[in-house]
Amino acid sequence: MERKTVQVVDHLPVPRLRIGYLLVRVVCVALNPCDAKVVFQEDLAGMNFGTDYSGIVAETGYGYSKDWQKGDRIFGVIMGANPLQPTDGAFAEYAVVKADVQYRMPHYMTFETAASLGVGLGTAALGICHKLNLKINLDDEDDTKDQGNKHVFIYGGSTATGTISIQLLRQAGYIPITTCSPKNFDLVKSYGAEAAFDYQDPRCGQKILSFTRSKFTCAFDTISDRQSARLCADVLSNDPSSAYCSTLPVSEPFQKKAIVPKRLLLWSGLGEPINFMGYTLPVVFEDFAYLKEWTFLAEALLEERELTSHPVRFMHNGWEGIWKGLERIQNSQVSGEKLVYTLSNP
Repeated sequence: MERKTVQVVDHLPVPRLRIGYLLVRVVCVALNPCDAKVVFQEDLAGMNFGTDYSGIVAETGYGYSKDWQKGDRIFGVIMGANPLQPTDGAFAEYAVVKADVQYRMPHYMTFETAASLGVGLGTAALGICHKLNLKINLDDEDDTKDQGNKHVFIYGGSTATGTISIQLLRQAGYIPITTCSPKNFDLVKSYGAEAAFDYQDPRCGQKILSFTRSKFTCAFDTISDRQSARLCADVLSNDPSSAYCSTLPVSEPFQKKAIVPKRLLLWSGLGEPINFMGYTLPVVFEDFAYLKEWTFLAEALLEERELTSHPVRFMHNGWEGIWKGLERIQNSQVSGEKLVYTLSNP
């Protein structure tokens, strides 16, 4: 792969199976904004990339606790475009994946749908459940289901992470309020948002607070730029107990507030140090431990159809089509859906 040029290479060896990993034959992949970001902004010569995948376990190993067998249907996340492990990445016939933080596919789910879930599931869980400490429980009798009509703010509800976050909040008894483009209002409400507001409206914050009649104590920012952080700061109560979590470091709007921003990067919870966008990041062992436990709850929620995937668009031309899809994401031509490509037959 050359800078801003993707090449399909057909003579690479099958990746080496490392301790704690599985070898997976990749069936489908989905595209994410982070894939486009690294392709168009980083020099990735000689590296594989790609994050969301679904496939079949081709070889098991050791050094993990989750029970995997050859032939299991699997989906999840790979840290591609990582100079520390340049052969890692989902956009390949075979990939190695961290065994303890991958997901077993529900019996009813297609490979195409499963490929769209990994990044959104992990990011939403780390943000909503772990960093903001909003508990999710499958037991309908559990008292975490009654949160006293507490509103929680999600910036970017029509992203894949956003629609899953909205569903998780509803599972826990919270009331999700979100922002997105007006064309996606019906979409986010279909996933459980109580109300949606146009993030480009200059009076967006005022309209949100007029609707809720009080400021929020929790906000999850799935976009994490200066504009999104500023709006979150505007609608959050200036109280040390209030919590803001972003998926990228954006702290400027909170410098004059009592709130200490929290942030997450899904890759730091995958159990290995990584290099992302030029920065070497250590493992966050608390995040890794949380994701290990989360995979079991997520599998149960999916099996019971308590969680559904983000809208998926099935794309054609497999390998060759991926580059065009990345260009569409880079040019802001993808909204409210994930692009999925089939790379091999199940």
